[in-house]
Amino acid sequence: MMKLVHDRLALVDGHLPPLTLRVFRWLTALGEMVPDGGRLISAKPIVLDGERGGMLLFEQTLQRLDLSMTVRGLNFITVRSGKMIFIQCMVYMRLGEASKMQERFGRFEPVFRLIGHSFVLHDRYK
Repeated sequence: MMKLVHDRLALVDGHLPPLTLRVFRWLTALGEMVPDGGRLISAKPIVLDGERGGMLLFEQTLQRLDLSMTVRGLNFITVRSGKMIFIQCMVYMRLGEASKMQERFGRFEPVFRLIGHSFVLHDRYK
């Protein structure tokens, strides 16, 4: 599954406040973006189409009705024009099959990274 999300951030005189900029400079802040109940696997700074950002890998267990599943997600995160942009790529497995998660995620990770590499901010090229 792949999802693109963006949220508007509060700007000060048209710019991100210093605190928001500092958040994206520290990997520990990326770790705080892991969903509730999730486990951080790795976080590192990246550049998406010329904008600073981060890459976040996490895992969590979800319960939906009578189904429990493990989710491993790779998020690419950046800020542009006061908007936080996430590209979320995820692999799901039934809880009993979670031991195969690394193998399954390994098959999709190259595609997820290609999606991140192909990310283009169209307003940059007006």
